[in-house]
Amino acid sequence: MSIYRFRWTVTTAVTVATALALCGSAVAAEAPTGATGQAAAELPSFSLAIGDTYRYRGGRYVLPRAKVEITGKVSAALDGQEVTVRITKHGRTVKSRTVKLDQRGGVSSFSFHYRVGKKGKYIAELALTPEQEAIVKAGSGESVNVVRTGINRGSRGVAVRVFQNKLKSMKYVVPRNGRFDAATGRAFMAFRKNTGMSRNESAGYAVARKLAAGKGRFHLRHPKAGRHVEVDISKQVMAFADKGKVVRIYHVSTGAGGTPTVRGTFHVYRKDPGTNAKGMVKSSYFIRGYAIHGFASVPPYNASHGCVRVPVPNAASIFAWVRMGTRIDTYY
Repeated sequence: MSIYRFRWTVTTAVTVATALALCGSAVAAEAPTGATGQAAAELPSFSLAIGDTYRYRGGRYVLPRAKVEITGKVSAALDGQEVTVRITKHGRTVKSRTVKLDQRGGVSSFSFHYRVGKKGKYIAELALTPEQEAIVKAGSGESVNVVRTGINRGSRGVAVRVFQNKLKSMKYVVPRNGRFDAATGRAFMAFRKNTGMSRNESAGYAVARKLAAGKGRFHLRHPKAGRHVEVDISKQVMAFADKGKVVRIYHVSTGAGGTPTVRGTFHVYRKDPGTNAKGMVKSSYFIRGYAIHGFASVPPYNASHGCVRVPVPNAASIFAWVRMGTRIDTYY
């Protein structure tokens, strides 16, 4: 048996890998004398891929504890043959998974999911028997890098991009610029509110694990209401919805205990594009003096006089999305 090893580049905290080992009894016809090199060059080669990752400058990145899809395929009739994926860390096997190849249209393939860990370097090994070497080639490996979670305001780099990309995929309003700026902090605030975590703008391992697990999605109370706005007073989060799907999620502050936000279903009846004497920026009124508007202070708790406060940097885009007649649902 021959062992082929390849190391996957680690540029952040962890590299996770895949490995293939073909197990079976198929034997190829013996190559003609003197044509061994040519025959070997023409052997079909396995192609590997790791899905559910963030691509950046040729690399693949994920959060710690993320689940990735590992796939492989080869243009050869190997239906029923077994493929063993062996993942090692510091020379010790941490995962070994054997799956059968499925054949369709002359292509044999496999697919399974693997949840990455935290720190450490992972190495993939591919073992082929001499008989199998006469049928297929191992192909090259694929890599994925697990980013660090110790990011905070002012941090830059691919780790920030991975957090931002994941938040964006879940419809939080966040840039994807690789900078942990104020807008990124507001997105973390909204996410932490939506998952019941302490209300601040920090990231960290706990946030990464929840994001990797797909937690923190906004669940619409009125999915059949069409294009509308939902304000969850209990979580202090606002979501825009269209065609039954969430399209944006914001951090907000609603009415304080003595001046609670009115609850129910309303429709925008008036829009003021400027800033009034009370400091309300780009206001969309949905009943009497209650409005969704930008304000200088948007704490993580309910603090307004009944309106739905939004951060001033978000006020313009919110004002543009909310039209006259847009349905507004507020609930606890």
